[in-house]
Amino acid sequence: MKAKKNRILWLFISLLALSIAAGITINIIKWHNAKLSAQSVIADVALGRDKKAEQLMIAAEDYIIRKKIDAQISFRSTDSTLKDSIRSILRPVRRQYYTEISLYDSQDSIYVANIAEPQNALSYFRSRLGSRRIDSSYHIYNVSENITKRYVCLIQIKDSIIFIEIESRRASPHSAYSDISLNETRKETYYDNDLDISFAKYTNGNLIFQSGSFPYPKQAVIPNKKWQETIHHYCHYSIQNTISSASNKPLTEQWVITIHKNLIYDSIISASYIFLATLLVMCLVFVGIKLYKREPFGLNTKVFFTLIALLLVIFIVLGLITVRNLADVNTNANTDTLKEKTLSINIELSNFFSYNDSTESLSDYVMWLSAAFFVDINVYNAQGIIMASNRENMFHDNILPKSMNSNAFAQLKGLGSRYVSPIFVQTERFRSRKFLSSYMPIVNQNNVVVGYVNIPFLSGQREMEAKIDNVISNYAGIYLLFVNISILLAALISRILTNIKKNERDKAWKELARQVSHEVKNPLTPMKLSIQHLQRLKNDGEKKFDQLFDEVSTSLIEQIDTLSDIATEFSDYSKIDNARLTNVNLVSCLQTAVSTFSNLPSTTLTFNSHGNNEVIVLADKALLIRVFNNIIKNAVQATSNSPLGKIDVDLQVIKQRAVVTISDNGCGISKVNQAKIFQYSFTTKNDGSGLGLLIVHDAIASFKGTISFTSNTSSSSSEQASGTYFTITLPVKGV
Repeated sequence: MKAKKNRILWLFISLLALSIAAGITINIIKWHNAKLSAQSVIADVALGRDKKAEQLMIAAEDYIIRKKIDAQISFRSTDSTLKDSIRSILRPVRRQYYTEISLYDSQDSIYVANIAEPQNALSYFRSRLGSRRIDSSYHIYNVSENITKRYVCLIQIKDSIIFIEIESRRASPHSAYSDISLNETRKETYYDNDLDISFAKYTNGNLIFQSGSFPYPKQAVIPNKKWQETIHHYCHYSIQNTISSASNKPLTEQWVITIHKNLIYDSIISASYIFLATLLVMCLVFVGIKLYKREPFGLNTKVFFTLIALLLVIFIVLGLITVRNLADVNTNANTDTLKEKTLSINIELSNFFSYNDSTESLSDYVMWLSAAFFVDINVYNAQGIIMASNRENMFHDNILPKSMNSNAFAQLKGLGSRYVSPIFVQTERFRSRKFLSSYMPIVNQNNVVVGYVNIPFLSGQREMEAKIDNVISNYAGIYLLFVNISILLAALISRILTNIKKNERDKAWKELARQVSHEVKNPLTPMKLSIQHLQRLKNDGEKKFDQLFDEVSTSLIEQIDTLSDIATEFSDYSKIDNARLTNVNLVSCLQTAVSTFSNLPSTTLTFNSHGNNEVIVLADKALLIRVFNNIIKNAVQATSNSPLGKIDVDLQVIKQRAVVTISDNGCGISKVNQAKIFQYSFTTKNDGSGLGLLIVHDAIASFKGTISFTSNTSSSSSEQASGTYFTITLPVKGV
């Protein structure tokens, strides 16, 4: 047993060591792959490249060449079918890029912003091409700047030209819908990695541009194409390019990507995940084998699993409560902030409608309000149809419905005749994200509702989600560490408790051995004296030897029966835990027990099953009959001194349980002894072992039943008659 426990301990330690080694190895590989990905990303950023966008632009170019140039078919500026086909090809990147498609005759003149004179369309678009033509194309150019990616394509067909331009979208700090769209299309990109990423651009060592959380210095020189680690576990990688300036002086352009690493913490967390997952699998396999073999679980195993389950429940409940409370606090704070912004914006819009007869400038005004208040704004007319939005493209592309939310419209409709502030706030969903959204009627100077303002507060929702994610991330790491420490403590505690239980069991066996020795010696002493007495009589030639021999033989047989009873009781007690449970007819068992005591000289024994011929319970038949024999035998002994002794055995089925009552009108059990009746070695008989009722109690418990009793003695002050009532309940099978 000790060797087995040592093997389990060493297995536990080995699993922990392997988990730590695996966690370190996984994070080293992960960090290596992250660096390779970062190098690829910064290379694309430095070149302003987006390979997916380039492939789609080439596909659009091929489509135009195949459909128009090869067929020498010209087109008009109103050719909407061609535009729709090109937009369909570019659809996979439309959430990341703005798309502009222009169709002109080569001799057309166009007006360009900030240029007074009209420009020739072909000359103007050629000036937009730049010098970086992408590979495998004759018409597509990369004109990206900083981290804004831009591609243009110019194709001339006879006297017609087509100009395609795509430019990457930039989610503003207060952007809501567009932010979700951008994030959903970046699921397979490096930007969704768990690492903290920052970018910077230096020209001749001077900081020109930066993005991310890392505080880049104003001036810096980082080795080209080499990783450099600074304080706080930040690592930098750069790519340098030499370009020509307008004065023909060479400029050194350096792009830097910065990622944050924490190998020690990440390795500990990874090791914790691996250890916990492997241990869970091993535990499930262990439990499965035990159940398959129908082997009982030891005390050590029971204590271990109980402690682990308790700790897991505590940590999960604490985690859920923490997240829920944080979410409630943030929701309340966001609701208050949203109401304040809604009120302020509503006042501005009310003034706009009060002092402007036309709504032509409403879109520009909404754009200005959106930038000023850092929120998205939707304005609906009095019928609930969209009028203006800082995200009009979302409505134009049918990403958002043009009608106002029906529930909000129903809540606010008809409230404009009173100049109050009926702000309606509800939770809405856009794609995969829930957010708070506020609605409020816009009232002009005549207190007439002219429209409704809606503010989808996704920016506050993102902040709340970021806080919750941060709490969960930190909590998960701490949680895993505590779980693994708790597992080690649980293993230690279960082992200590097992040792304590073993010591108690050894002590109990010693007490049992002492009791067995005492019970066996009691009949052996008179047996020895009787045999010695016979030997003396035989040696003395006693004439009455034959008569005395018969008397002594009878006494010896009685003492042997006593020894047999003692041995049987101890044997029954040892078999309780290994009882063979089968379907047993309780009526038959009671009839067998009653028939054993049917010929009593001065006691009447009756059995009433209330018409039940078969009551099936799950029990060990032989042990159950001994239980009833023991109780009836005690009742017989209790009524032995009564001239009109009476014992009643009653069986009923009440609420899916069999209720057996065995009552007598004997001397009863004193109140002093009632508290000890089911205790080990307690007996009031000179020849008793003290195991009878203990066996009864433990046997009934092993059958998932209960046993109780009430008793009154003849000397009791109670008005009730003396006697004892034992009540046994057992679950009935199949009822």
